[in-house]
Amino acid sequence: MPKCTTGIMKILYERIILKVFIIMIVIILIKPTELHAKNWRLLKNESFMEMLGMLDEYNNRCGFFIQEPDKDFVESFYPSEIDLANHFKDLVGIIENEENMNFNLKMDIGKSSHITFYSKKLSNIINSFYILKHRCPTTLNINIFNKLNSGLKLNYIKGVYLRYGEGSVIDIANGSKKLRTVAILMKELSFPKVELLASENTLPTGIYLVFTINEKLSKGFKLNDKKHVFQKKVKYKKIEIY
Repeated sequence: MPKCTTGIMKILYERIILKVFIIMIVIILIKPTELHAKNWRLLKNESFMEMLGMLDEYNNRCGFFIQEPDKDFVESFYPSEIDLANHFKDLVGIIENEENMNFNLKMDIGKSSHITFYSKKLSNIINSFYILKHRCPTTLNINIFNKLNSGLKLNYIKGVYLRYGEGSVIDIANGSKKLRTVAILMKELSFPKVELLASENTLPTGIYLVFTINEKLSKGFKLNDKKHVFQKKVKYKKIEIY
């Protein structure tokens, strides 16, 4: 074969390889973006926002994935939270119907009666809204609320309160970052009173969100009849929200 023909073939081959490489890069870059766009659509769903609010962030969400890294973890509930677990399941069903999606959610009740939900698809969607550290979800990215209306923000707060609220107090064990997020949203929504209190000289330090609502907010946000009891021998101090 003439040298010129060999040279042309080599150039064509190199161009083909380059085009294939570029196409692969484009696929890698575009596919997650499209998926992320679909995920962002769910933030406009009231039930999805309430479901996000119900998620536990004990220390941070990453801890659950360290314990069960291969099981597509979504959320877990204590045996005493059976009603909350059923409500969580109902919310997922509503989201599936409204968004024409199928999460294939699986509910597992362990030997100690702990309730755990698994779904690869839903787990990936939820984690896409969390701040990742070493590919592990930690706490919800507060920036997701930037373009959401007040109603959707209130739906998230309702989910948090449904699981962790006691009267006018929200108490999340080792969930200080989530409490700060809720406090910031309450401030934005003009809750009359929003305070973060931290216990002094206790291990671990307890952090509590104390708030009040007005007539306008109460139309979509009902307080329960529970009463949080602060320890009389413990001193509490206000801490900065922002």
